[in-house]
Amino acid sequence: MKKIYSLKPNWKYFSYTYALFAAGFFFLIRPKYHNLFYYITLLTPYLLLIKGDRITNLLKSSIFKLAIAYSALFAISVLWASPPEPIKLSRYLFHFLYLIAFIALTIELVHQNRKFPDLVIKAVMTSATIWIPISILLFYQDHPWTARIEGLGRLENPIAGGMMYGMVAILCLHAIIQKDRLSTIWRILAVTCGILCLVYMTLSQSRSPLIGLLLAGTIYTALQGYWKLLVVIIGVCFAIGIMFYLEILPFQQVISRGLSYRPEIWMQILPLIMENPWFGHGATFDHIYHLPNHPDVYSHTHSALFASLVFVGIVGTSILLALIAQSFRYAFRSKDHLATSLLIYAMVNLLVNGYQLVDHPEIEWLYFWFPVAIAAASEIRCKSLVPCRQPDMAPG
Repeated sequence: MKKIYSLKPNWKYFSYTYALFAAGFFFLIRPKYHNLFYYITLLTPYLLLIKGDRITNLLKSSIFKLAIAYSALFAISVLWASPPEPIKLSRYLFHFLYLIAFIALTIELVHQNRKFPDLVIKAVMTSATIWIPISILLFYQDHPWTARIEGLGRLENPIAGGMMYGMVAILCLHAIIQKDRLSTIWRILAVTCGILCLVYMTLSQSRSPLIGLLLAGTIYTALQGYWKLLVVIIGVCFAIGIMFYLEILPFQQVISRGLSYRPEIWMQILPLIMENPWFGHGATFDHIYHLPNHPDVYSHTHSALFASLVFVGIVGTSILLALIAQSFRYAFRSKDHLATSLLIYAMVNLLVNGYQLVDHPEIEWLYFWFPVAIAAASEIRCKSLVPCRQPDMAPG
């Protein structure tokens, strides 16, 4: 045991394995095998090699401590669930462990390996470039082009696919702009991947990821000071608006689904929140939302923030909002424009999509908890007498 405790982490191993895990969110693979890959190759060795001094360093971050508080409250909420289910406490404590270890590992890799963020970006872009054409070909062999694409593995839901590839599109924009960080070959791949992401998002017919991408991409471009590119983005949006107005593009198809029953679901959620406003109904709570003149049955809140209010109430959701606020604060303070834009994108989607934020590996880990962890790493750097600005951030 002493020999294991004396071992030092191989950060190069963790960096490349983490990048492969991130790329795996797009693979044609069953989620349980992707989860096992995380448990065996990342979680277990990381926990075996964790040390007290490194934990102390992680706890310098208020973001990390808020993540612990929110995840722990979510896990133990099964004790006051409706009805209480203490038998499930161990399961949800494992979810807490999985997520906190992921956040801690991300923070440490950002500190230990300057090339780590770029490595993850390269892995994700490569994976997306390979799997988007395969997903499109496989799906539209048996479906008309008007159908909403259902992707592979974790991205079988059109909204999940749209959200994930929207995040990848932001990474592509970052890779294209950061001329001093990535070679020409990688930037060409970023252009190709970005176009494929936009095609996939269009085929998914998921509107919130497109709105989030437009907002986050515009803010990122403005923060970087690339005004010519910003003019191009505005010009493209204006041109699309003109085509909708002239009925060149089918605007009716965009609005035909309305708000996809979200207002009707949210109106049924409000009385549930008021029943247990402070600590919620617990993580195991489930409820069926009945929609007028609609045969399908919904048990999904279609909003991670509404779900948080249902599960852990005002207290838990206040912790979550404080975590998000601190993440924005330190991402912006450290001039980490990529983390800032990813957080903006995540917030747009969490408002109208998403569900549980504390779980075994899910897509929220990549598009939400990943930028949160990067912001936490920036916070620790700011509090460690090191210049707060990202050391490897190229000027805009």
